[in-house]
Amino acid sequence: MQETMECLNARFFGKVQGIGFRGFAMQNALKLGLKGWVKNCEDGSVELEAFGKKEALEKLLKEVQEGFAARIEQVEKEFSKKQCAYSSFSIRF
Repeated sequence: MQETMECLNARFFGKVQGIGFRGFAMQNALKLGLKGWVKNCEDGSVELEAFGKKEALEKLLKEVQEGFAARIEQVEKEFSKKQCAYSSFSIRF
């Protein structure tokens, strides 16, 4: 059953592919008890969708940005409430 949860949609631009960014994001999301996914995009950016408590979503965003501060040039982010159909957090291919 899907439930409505806080959702973070974020897109990271810069040198964010091929450096372990998705794995780092997934490890932190799982540590924070979040659900969702992260994937590489064709334009060289990385997209992330995470569900959970707002405080945990904000912490994930902060940890990812701090962990790759030298590589991230721009972040587009949006918080909303959405239906979550995920049971864990994964890397999409």
